[in-house]
Amino acid sequence: MTLMTHPQQNTVRIIEPFGYQFSGDAVALSCTFECDAALAEGWSLRLLASLVESVQDVAMVSNGIQIASTELQALSQGSLDWQQTVEAAPPAGSQAYRLALQLVSPAGDTVQECPFDQLQTFIQPALQGGCLSVSKDGQQFLQVDTVANPREPENLSGSLSLELWQLEAPYSGGSFTGELLVQRSLGCLGGGQQWQNVTLQLEPSIASLPNQYLMLREWTTQGYITRDYLVAPVFAFPAVEVVADAEVTTTVEVTEVAQPESTEIEVKQDAVEAAPAPVSEVAEEPEPAIEQVASKTAAASSKKKAVVADKPKTQPELCSINTAGPAALTKVKGISPRLANDIVRNRPYQKLDDLLKVKGIGVKVLERIAPYLCV
Repeated sequence: MTLMTHPQQNTVRIIEPFGYQFSGDAVALSCTFECDAALAEGWSLRLLASLVESVQDVAMVSNGIQIASTELQALSQGSLDWQQTVEAAPPAGSQAYRLALQLVSPAGDTVQECPFDQLQTFIQPALQGGCLSVSKDGQQFLQVDTVANPREPENLSGSLSLELWQLEAPYSGGSFTGELLVQRSLGCLGGGQQWQNVTLQLEPSIASLPNQYLMLREWTTQGYITRDYLVAPVFAFPAVEVVADAEVTTTVEVTEVAQPESTEIEVKQDAVEAAPAPVSEVAEEPEPAIEQVASKTAAASSKKKAVVADKPKTQPELCSINTAGPAALTKVKGISPRLANDIVRNRPYQKLDDLLKVKGIGVKVLERIAPYLCV
C-alpha cells in the first residue's frame, strides 16, 4: 500500500493498517487515525474507485467514482483504531478498479489519499454480448444478447430493470444525470442464470436523441443501483412513405379497377366485391370508364361511412404504471413529462391508488387519469 499526503501540515493522518471488505451493497472500512490534536466533527472518509486503464499515476484515484462515504465523529488526540460499515454503491460494469481511501476536511479539501495495491472487480448482474437495433412488425427494439447474474447459485438478484437513458455527459460507471426514456421491468434472476435476446421496445420520439445509454439496474435497500451499461446503438424508425391520391384516367378499364396503395382504394375494392355490376348492364350502357369508377368510388365511400358509424366504440388501450416508459405515460391526458418521470422513479406499484404517493398526484388528478391506466 502507498500513503499519499498532500503538501500541507496535517493535524490528522491515516496510518497503516487500513482496509475495506465488501458484503453485498455494504462495505466495512477500517484504518488507524493519528491526531496531533483533538478534532471536532466535520471530517469525512470516502472510498473511491478508478478504472485501471485510466490510472497512469495513483494521484488520479482522487478523480474516481465514489463508492462509499461516512462522516467521522470527533477524534481525540493520539492514535485511534477505527472501523465502520456503511452503504456502498459499486461502479457499474465488470472492469478492474483501483480503490483508495480519501480523508476530507470539514472545508471539503482532500487531506490524504491511501490507494490500495490490489485491484478490485465487482460481481453483479451484467449485460453480455452485443446490443442491436432490430425491427419487427413495424416496431423498433433494442435487443441485448444476454442478461446474466454471475453471482453464486443461491444469490437471487433484486428486481432488475432494463432502461434507456439520455445522459447529460458521457458515462463511465458512477452516478449520472439524465432523462429516462424507456424502461422494462425484468424481474429477479437466480445466481448463475441468464436471459437470452432481451428486447426493449422503442418509440419514434426518441430516435434522434443523442448520448443514449442502456442501463441494467437492480432494486436494493438503497433504491435502484446501476449494475451494467452499454452505449445504445444508433437506431432509426423506417420512413413512412406518403402515397399521393390515385388519379383516375380514361385508360382505366371498367372491368379491372386499379388498386393503388391508399385506404380510399381499399374501400373501392370492398364496394366492388359487395355489389359487382352485371356484365350485361355495362354492355347496354357504354359510358366512359372514368364515370364508372367515380360512381363506384362514391358508393364505396358511402358504404364505408355507414360501416364505421355502426361499429361500437372500443375501449382505450390501458397504460401500465409498472412497465410503460415516460414517453408512453405522457400520452395519457393529465400526465406531464415531469410527472411521468416521477411515476417511473416511485415504482413498483401494487394498485392504482399507490400513485397518490407520487408528488403532484392528488385524488382529483388520479380520478382523471385512472381510466387510462392499469397496474
